[in-house]
Amino acid sequence: MKHLFSREGQQAIDTVMAGHPLLAFDFDGTLAPIVARPDDAQVPLSLRLRLGQLAEVLPTAVVTGRSVADVRHRLGFEPRCIIGNHGAEPPADWQATQAATDWLAALEPARALLTEHRAALDLAGVQLEDKGQSLALH
Repeated sequence: MKHLFSREGQQAIDTVMAGHPLLAFDFDGTLAPIVARPDDAQVPLSLRLRLGQLAEVLPTAVVTGRSVADVRHRLGFEPRCIIGNHGAEPPADWQATQAATDWLAALEPARALLTEHRAALDLAGVQLEDKGQSLALH
């Protein structure tokens, strides 16, 4: 094992970086601290600035459980690519596939059931988040 902050670790990082790799990051808990209310999540300003500089030099991506529309304004920098809903939601410039269409159709029964029981979920303090390509209960 090479320790990241050793000379050997730094040489390994330099070797990888020389190949101009794609740098992909998760949002919640990685770029943005975990918060009590998902709507409060943001990338801290100092990190936004560094990531913006990094994105000018290397291809960057954000892969998140959130929808692309939700996470885009929370980043504070423009990565080359944002993959939403844990990969179920491709970037806007990608072509929709039959698998993606089938996935959306498969969610409809669950969406209908949760919507039908929304009042009971609210009463229990459970928040339903419909992300389009996925559903989350908080």
